[in-house]
Amino acid sequence: PMTVQNAVKLSNICLRPMTCEHFFTKNPTMCKDDLWKRKLHPESVTGHTRNGCCEKIRCADAEPCTPATKYDKRPDYSEVFGSKPEQCCLPKLCQSSYCNSSLWDAKPGHVLGSTKEECCSPKDCDDYTCSAKFAKKQKRLNEEGRPMLQQGSTDKECCEPMTCKHVKCDATD
Repeated sequence: PMTVQNAVKLSNICLRPMTCEHFFTKNPTMCKDDLWKRKLHPESVTGHTRNGCCEKIRCADAEPCTPATKYDKRPDYSEVFGSKPEQCCLPKLCQSSYCNSSLWDAKPGHVLGSTKEECCSPKDCDDYTCSAKFAKKQKRLNEEGRPMLQQGSTDKECCEPMTCKHVKCDATD
């Protein structure tokens, strides 16, 4: 063996590769985004880079397309990387046809969904004006005595024919 003059001699030294656990200690935010996840058991994985210590997240593993009433899976869902709906899913936009009734109004703007509850707001009889010869139906109360929503926007849903009980008379003749 060749020795250099004034060289430092080391003995009883163990050189071992750096583990991912050490790498994460030095880089605490590494692999905590929406595209990467840490490999299991970083204390026993050798590495000192993102590629060595982390794995790309597949949409199929993350399953972000929930609820199914708001998202469909992309055609390449099982191959594409990501963990958020905008990376892996196709949004389902509400159709105005979901709310075509006298009981519902479409929610304003671009709303995600495919059900009446997600896409529509109930029409309230309080916002409806009864036509002539009709008066508002009396409000129904819940168990706590609070008025309940009376849903509708037609005379049939919100009104009743005017009768003597709807007329106030102060006549004394």
